[in-house]
Amino acid sequence: MDVFSKLNIHVVCPSNWLAQAARESAIFKQFPVSVIPNPLDTNFFTPGSKVDACKVLSISPDKRYILYGAMNAVKDRNKGFAELKSCLQYYEKQFDTKDIEVLIFGSNDKAQLELNHIRTTNLGVLNDQQLLAAYRASDVMVTPSLSENLSNIIMESLACGTPVAAFNIGGNSDMIDHKLNGYLAKTKDTEDLAQGIGYCLNNNVDNMLSEVARKKVVENFAVHLMGDVYVKLYKNLIQ
Repeated sequence: MDVFSKLNIHVVCPSNWLAQAARESAIFKQFPVSVIPNPLDTNFFTPGSKVDACKVLSISPDKRYILYGAMNAVKDRNKGFAELKSCLQYYEKQFDTKDIEVLIFGSNDKAQLELNHIRTTNLGVLNDQQLLAAYRASDVMVTPSLSENLSNIIMESLACGTPVAAFNIGGNSDMIDHKLNGYLAKTKDTEDLAQGIGYCLNNNVDNMLSEVARKKVVENFAVHLMGDVYVKLYKNLIQ
């Protein structure tokens, strides 16, 4: 601790959740803390034609798609694959599933959801263009992760105009405005997460959720904005 007390440190965190953790930590609580989110290329991650996106992925444009994905999407316990299965079992009981399909990306694992009425397609590991198509083809992204800092997948999805249902953990609330561009479910409450998926699918009237989702990212996480914030911080520190 004595070593750190002699240092001139300014802590930068990408989310308010991590910043609060830094302010409460034994090492960093003595230093100033700023929040500067990780930036996103909003010129690449943009809304687009669902029909064209479905062609890229070789899937039908006539379905409503629930998207789930992450690195090691099936095997990484923290990514919430078990919670996803539980959530969709609740969803199946409460909502009409006849035109619903679940898309999974980020894993070559052949594991399938053990559901009777919701079709599941594993897209595997996607390249950038396929990932963009997956966001554009989908009607809602579900992120049942058990811990997150500032999820790239949530930010990318919102930038493409796809609302997100996720647990209210970590930095998720920095990006998701509850019932405005997605749904923040109670932590580990898979039944509430199922309600969130239903909310996003059934309340995106005139693309209202989609428009707010895109606007949130463009106005708060675009690359040029975050660059300006870093420059301003640097100039203040060297004065």
